[in-house]
Amino acid sequence: MEITTTNGAPVLSENAMFSTPTVQRFNNKRNSSRATAQLKAHFKTTGNKTVSGQEYLFDIEHPDWKAITKAETVLRKIHATYTFALPSSGEGQRRGPRLLPNKVATLYLGMMHDAIDVFDQAVNAFADNYDKHIDASEQRLNGLFDRSNYPAVEDFKARHHASVSLTGLPTVEGIQAGEFTDAYREAEVERQQEAVNECTKQIVGRVLDHVKRLADGLDRIDQPRSKFSDVLFGNLVELTDTIIPACNVANDPALDQLAVDVSTMVKRAGNKPSAMADTVKVGEVVRDQIRKDASRIANKASSML
Repeated sequence: MEITTTNGAPVLSENAMFSTPTVQRFNNKRNSSRATAQLKAHFKTTGNKTVSGQEYLFDIEHPDWKAITKAETVLRKIHATYTFALPSSGEGQRRGPRLLPNKVATLYLGMMHDAIDVFDQAVNAFADNYDKHIDASEQRLNGLFDRSNYPAVEDFKARHHASVSLTGLPTVEGIQAGEFTDAYREAEVERQQEAVNECTKQIVGRVLDHVKRLADGLDRIDQPRSKFSDVLFGNLVELTDTIIPACNVANDPALDQLAVDVSTMVKRAGNKPSAMADTVKVGEVVRDQIRKDASRIANKASSML
């Protein structure tokens, strides 16, 4: 990925964009005076102590509702995996778009579109049995049921929406502000440099987190009832094979080398996550080698943050 440089520092130009997912859901909670009264009675509250009771209009444990929630979770996980938060203003997490490197855009959008389709299908499946779900809610809520809280089925469907939008990054050269041009171009250069550095830090942070998780899993692998998942290897393989090659927007050789180190470590146990997990479950020698590698890589990643 080519980066325009200013004074030797990497600056984003045509190499990344902003991505913003939108997920809207029907508000399944309602404040309930009767539920509040029941809570006060249950906890024996008195005076003006704040207790607020809410009720779920639809059963959140029903498979049809859980299917919608799962689809939303998958969509948001894809977005979190392949995009990167912009630098914080120092006042907490900044809301809004995240940085999407162009090289991973095709993979990202394909996965997002599939997830959106699953979300829409789950909403339609729930709507197909809408009257039955309302009848079940009436039985479940008993005296707390209020039919006016439930919109018509088409309105229910309209209150569910999932989409993703892309916005191009402004180029430094595109800033034309008369006598203020140089100052605002310089500010934009600094902002994009911060975004590049933040992207690298987040990738290194992910490596560090997943390496530590792998090491913890290896430490507990022989404990009773311990379950060692191939996901511990799979997350690292995804980082080294997909995310880092596409998302190293600074062309940082240290980050590339970190990916090589991680890849070498996990391939001690095999070529696929499932085979890797099977190997470390029975092979103490390989397990110890990977544990040592993980400690070394964790120290290296920590020094890069």
